[in-house]
Amino acid sequence: MCCYSRSTSIDLLSKREADVVQLVAEGLTNRAISSELGLTEHTIRNYLQHVYEKLGISTRVELVLYCLQERQKLMSLRNEDAGATVGAA
Repeated sequence: MCCYSRSTSIDLLSKREADVVQLVAEGLTNRAISSELGLTEHTIRNYLQHVYEKLGISTRVELVLYCLQERQKLMSLRNEDAGATVGAA
């Protein structure tokens, strides 16, 4: 198992905020997220507002794009680490 010490702004999120972000990235509506997490839609909207503020974004679309960029960065880091491991062998 590999541990990355490089932090991103996504690390600023609480566990619950990260859960909400994950479900938004999967395409769920606020209503579906609230049902999944057992929270009210109002609470989901509040979580999203906090996430937007922490990440410096303002819309759901920007949030999904941000998630895609972070995923791409993570994949690149894994590829770099895999290449370094192969080269060291």
